[in-house]
Amino acid sequence: MTDAGGENEQRREAIEDEAVAWLVRLGGGDQEPAALKAWLRESAEHRRAYAWAKRHFDSSIILKTSSRHGRRRAFRPRNLLARAAIAAAIITIVAIGVSFMSVPPMQGDRQLSDNAPVLKTLPGQIDTFDLADGSKVTMDASSRLTVSIKGNERRLRFQQGRARIAVRSDGRPFIVEAGQGELLTRAARFDIGRKSDGRIEIAVLSGQIELRRLLRPAVIRSYSHHAQAGQTIVYSAGNFRPVAGLRDGVDRRDWPQGWTEYEAIPLRILIADANRYARPPIVLDDPALGDLLVSGRFRLTQADRFSARIADLFDLALSRSSSGIHLQRR
Repeated sequence: MTDAGGENEQRREAIEDEAVAWLVRLGGGDQEPAALKAWLRESAEHRRAYAWAKRHFDSSIILKTSSRHGRRRAFRPRNLLARAAIAAAIITIVAIGVSFMSVPPMQGDRQLSDNAPVLKTLPGQIDTFDLADGSKVTMDASSRLTVSIKGNERRLRFQQGRARIAVRSDGRPFIVEAGQGELLTRAARFDIGRKSDGRIEIAVLSGQIELRRLLRPAVIRSYSHHAQAGQTIVYSAGNFRPVAGLRDGVDRRDWPQGWTEYEAIPLRILIADANRYARPPIVLDDPALGDLLVSGRFRLTQADRFSARIADLFDLALSRSSSGIHLQRR
């Protein structure tokens, strides 16, 4: 009895081997020799792997001109560790390249220009961007993602923080990569964020999405998971095993306006959420205060009013210093 899963795994690894080897050997050049064209004609998997890798390799001038991996050396990775190292190198260099074109964060809606593929927000800031295709991205404090809109697809890479994405339908797929998974839709509105434990959380507000696993940077596994409005999905950033999100007593639907509603959650969690925006931070001088349970709807973006309300709710003393807004027992 054969192990079909193992055979499929080996086949995907072989495809990645060849795609990366072709790119490194050719130095990312546009000319494709007959042998490469024949390989691409063999299957859609070959073409998909090569197209994905080339899109990232084109940004990597270091690899193109490297004496180690450049045109002079016919390089063929022979094991899993080598493949992972090459893929990581390509992605790292791309990330370094785009970081020099970051958008200076500012308040208000803005049109994303062609020379600004990185979107990010400062601590304490919520910002909204209008993409070139008409889609809208609202980013929470200390968030970051990259954008690539081309003729055949629209692709974002979520890196940190939280974002609400409203996708405008225009016929092209809209893809968001996050950890070892990617989200695919044509028209939907959803939140995507990284939880405190490192997991990716996706909450679908309208429309429908498909989640797929990125088994390797260049090869997508056929396994997929569908979600629709009202559903929340979570998975580990390093291991794509999506599961339904559990209710945690927090309603975050209005976070882009600064509001969040809580039901019987520890005060420490509420304070941690408020400190996304508070500068200086809000501090519980007695850590035991963090065990107090709190319910209510709070505007977290107004640190002074928020901290005064918490002090009133629990009859706490409030003081300010250069190190923070302090809450302590009377």
